Amino acid sequence: MNSPQLLVIDQDAVVQHAVETTLKPQGFEVTLVGDGLSALDVALAAPPDVILADYRMDGINIFRFFEKLKQKHASKTIALLLLVNPGEVYDELTLRLVGVSDFLRKPLDPQELSERVRRYAPIPASVPSAEPSATSSEGAA
Repeated sequence: MNSPQLLVIDQDAVVQHAVETTLKPQGFEVTLVGDGLSALDVALAAPPDVILADYRMDGINIFRFFEKLKQKHASKTIALLLLVNPGEVYDELTLRLVGVSDFLRKPLDPQELSERVRRYAPIPASVPSAEPSATSSEGAA
């Protein structure tokens, strides 16, 4: 079985690095994109298992992004996890109704990130993975 595919949409290189260094060693294939329009192209070409998207992604709002994605890949279940900043105001109920699976607060905690992503895309036994490393200031975004 193949490694779970993860698409990360965030313009912050620190966030991208934190996600990649946390999840890639665990067996995830991680694709990093800085804006929503580019991410939509990537996701439409090869739908990932999980999308980690900044709530305020550049280029397209999260509602339009998910609407476009579902139009093309309605039969494929793609987990969408939103990355939200402290103090950011959003309507969780509305976001869940349009398909958001879960929310992760920044700065990201590597252990919580790993647990949440694995909830939606477990690593198959045949894919080698490493346990998440201890939390460090470099690993958090």
